[in-house]
Amino acid sequence: MNLHLLVTAIFFFLPYGFVTGQKIYTCIIRVFPSGPFEAAVDLNIQEYEIIPPIKTALPVSHNIPPAVSVTTDVIPVVGDSEVTLATCTATAKPAADVSWDLGALSDSVKVKNILSEDPDGTSTVTNYLSGVPSKVLNQQKVQCLVKHTSLNKGLILDHALVIYYPPQDVYIISDTVPTQFQEFQCVVDANPQPTVFTWSRVNKSLPGHANVSRLTVPLTSDSNGLYLCNVSNQYGNGMGKLYVHAFPASSVGGPFVFHLS
Repeated sequence: MNLHLLVTAIFFFLPYGFVTGQKIYTCIIRVFPSGPFEAAVDLNIQEYEIIPPIKTALPVSHNIPPAVSVTTDVIPVVGDSEVTLATCTATAKPAADVSWDLGALSDSVKVKNILSEDPDGTSTVTNYLSGVPSKVLNQQKVQCLVKHTSLNKGLILDHALVIYYPPQDVYIISDTVPTQFQEFQCVVDANPQPTVFTWSRVNKSLPGHANVSRLTVPLTSDSNGLYLCNVSNQYGNGMGKLYVHAFPASSVGGPFVFHLS
């Protein structure tokens, strides 16, 4: 057996605390039955630092709460074709659950969900609400419902549908107590509200003063006649009519009263 190799191997198991540097060490090995053997070994012992392996953190997949919006890109106009009435969009990670609470409108409108993956790892869910726009749908209330794993409870976004339509009902009313003058107002059902009001009297000039939707006339027999109020917005026009007949309260004159029809 090569004693030098054996001694070198043994020194690899020296305990902590030995002196570093180059020295000569004597190794005594007792072998039975031949007795002890001695050998001198010149060793240069150096310290070294054990560097732990670098741990690479694994990517963590975080939940990103939904960013939600309810919009109407183009306000629909009364018609016969199906269009988008409103859009509810939620961007989150993972994808959110988006739906509508339609109430009484569930049979008159449709919904459609579209999922798209974004470059940043989020997902966008777009829920389209569509139907044939009508005056009845204007200002109807709906709710967009959003559920997500990052939320303790779902989100509820209220939304009122907006439908544009031309003037459909035009009325001329009297909203003041008669005195020497009488004020009339042109009331219109339209969306948006009319931008043009035109007052006239059939076959006669217009007495008094017109100010947009209001007309003030003197309460005399000269003010009798059929009054017209023409209104219009960018989607159409309409007209209201009112016949005014003013006459003295007594045969001897005095304050006038009037009759509307």
